[in-house]
Amino acid sequence: MAWVVDDDGRRIAQVHGYYWLTAHALAHAPTDIRALLDEVRRLRKINHDSPS
Repeated sequence: MAWVVDDDGRRIAQVHGYYWLTAHALAHAPTDIRALLDEVRRLRKINHDSPS
């Protein structure tokens, strides 16, 4: 058994056995998705600003 904690150290999920990776991924999904969207925006801006 283990706890998944958020970036502030708060316990947000208790997991057992093989569910650890799934719980960890779900717990960090909002932060990961935000970072991914920021990167997509950054790359689109670079692509848009570069001469054709």
